[in-house]
Amino acid sequence: MLHKYTATAFFILLSAFQTTAQEAFERTVTWSANDGGVVECPVEFGALGLGKCLPGGIDALGTLNQGRACAMTIAIELAKNNHCQPAFAITKATQCHNASEQNVLMQAGVMKVCELLQRF
Repeated sequence: MLHKYTATAFFILLSAFQTTAQEAFERTVTWSANDGGVVECPVEFGALGLGKCLPGGIDALGTLNQGRACAMTIAIELAKNNHCQPAFAITKATQCHNASEQNVLMQAGVMKVCELLQRF
């Protein structure tokens, strides 16, 4: 009987951890999508073709774009076209200043992040 309760308690704990991990990566992605702050890693953004998202960057329509929100707009579009790997790379780059949040994204994985981006 004790074994049954132990297994049940373990399952509840595991479920709570999985929910927390899922919520963590969703919070990370949502924060990046809504943050127009300064990009801490301009070289990484440039290497990913996100120069227009750096301060002073201008898109094809002449609109001034800045920060993570600009990059995430591109990541979302890529994800919606099933280009999950580059969408993930951009999403991860928006957290270049925060290794623990990059780790949260890595733990979630490319497909989970891509599926979330597709829902934006």
